[in-house]
Amino acid sequence: KPVPLNAYTQSGGERTTATMGLLLALQKHVRSPFRAVDEYDVHMDPKNRELIAQTLISVVKETGVQYLVITPSQIAITRDDVNVITVQNIEGKSIIKEVS
Repeated sequence: KPVPLNAYTQSGGERTTATMGLLLALQKHVRSPFRAVDEYDVHMDPKNRELIAQTLISVVKETGVQYLVITPSQIAITRDDVNVITVQNIEGKSIIKEVS
């Protein structure tokens, strides 16, 4: 039986997952060709982090828009049709790498 969502009893990761699900569902109604999300996955467990990342990629493919995703987490996307560029601070220097 479905349980109503309650922001006061959900964990940070559960709230973030619900929020990202709502935002991704609304994306086809947003007209901006460029969007940004900042640290959406900080409180998520690995399963939900992967699920939301894959959903985000699907939305990008369906809508043709670009996203800037800021996250302290490792990016686990290895698809050829997705361009991922990372910028990391390593020993005080910004290191830029193209992941895929």
